[in-house]
Amino acid sequence: MGSAATVLEKAPSAMCWRQRPLPLRNTRAIKSPMKQITHLIARLSPPAFWFCVALILYLSLVPGTMRPQTGASGHLEHFMAYAITGAIFMAGVRSLMSALAAAVGLCWLSGALEIAELWIPGRTGQIAGFIWSSAGAWLGLLLGHWLWRTMQRVTPHEN
Repeated sequence: MGSAATVLEKAPSAMCWRQRPLPLRNTRAIKSPMKQITHLIARLSPPAFWFCVALILYLSLVPGTMRPQTGASGHLEHFMAYAITGAIFMAGVRSLMSALAAAVGLCWLSGALEIAELWIPGRTGQIAGFIWSSAGAWLGLLLGHWLWRTMQRVTPHEN
């Protein structure tokens, strides 16, 4: 008969605490740099999207004399603001329905702000502004979707 220590050494469930492999506490923390970047972008996308929406609201509702001038045409400003907002939104979106809701929401926002600009001194609400903003939103969402999918394909999959 063996001693109790040899019996315990042979039983796999009764391993000594020194013999057990140490489990990794957070295996998700060990990622490739590209995986870390895509994870960070996905986490920052929703607050960045809402910041862009708030910025669009503010810049659209202030009187024309208080608004910063970029030197670009108003239509280009509309297009770029909504395109950047749409692209940022797509970095954190996983579903098609969310993307469609964002597209419709940004178009609705654009139309509502163009109507509101009719009552703001120094501003003019125009159908062309609505069209350029809506086109920017749709193109930004498509471009954001394409960029996000490209980044995910380049990122190595980790098991």
